[in-house]
Amino acid sequence: MYDAIVKELTEKNKQYKLLKKPLNRENLIKVIEMGPRVLFLNCHGERSNDPRRKDSYFCFESVSKPGMLEEFSEQNLFDILKNIDCKIKLVVISACHSSNLGKKLAEAGIPVVVCINISVGVLEQAAYAFNRLFLFSLLMGKKPYEAFERGVANVSSANEINCTVCCCSHTHARDCLWSKYKERHGQDKAHLLHEVTCNCFKTAGNK
Repeated sequence: MYDAIVKELTEKNKQYKLLKKPLNRENLIKVIEMGPRVLFLNCHGERSNDPRRKDSYFCFESVSKPGMLEEFSEQNLFDILKNIDCKIKLVVISACHSSNLGKKLAEAGIPVVVCINISVGVLEQAAYAFNRLFLFSLLMGKKPYEAFERGVANVSSANEINCTVCCCSHTHARDCLWSKYKERHGQDKAHLLHEVTCNCFKTAGNK
């Protein structure tokens, strides 16, 4: 992805400054202090193993132990973005289970936030397909919502991606009848309940 972005920027004669560093606390702060308008975070995200908690953590590299994992909480990431005087207008969190953080950032004033629903994981191929066209569309001058739609369409058209997630996998209330039906009968049968009105890629038979 990095090489593809550099190639696209160079071919379009765009002025840019790219910093390729391991994703850890120190490097993240350095990048934000550089004053970027767009922040793209690409890492693994996991749900907390504590059933009493509903938050997620992101897989950063430890500063004190290079090469080792640091479970970087969404609150830590939020605090960094909140406390630094940043000029960020668009945040992309390409990490599974990141929508809680995305909601907090949007509420804190970030105009555009792209993230992944906290209730689902996403295949790496799907994330790559989305990110590639989303970022390239921005470089072409498309508005964020247009770039987002192009990225989603790119995932939908990639038949080699065997994905079980559809639009009905958003977060549901505890008493949601659809969610309870899904728990008993599985995702595919639950999807059939609204397939007539759904336009996601699962209706094309990619289940």
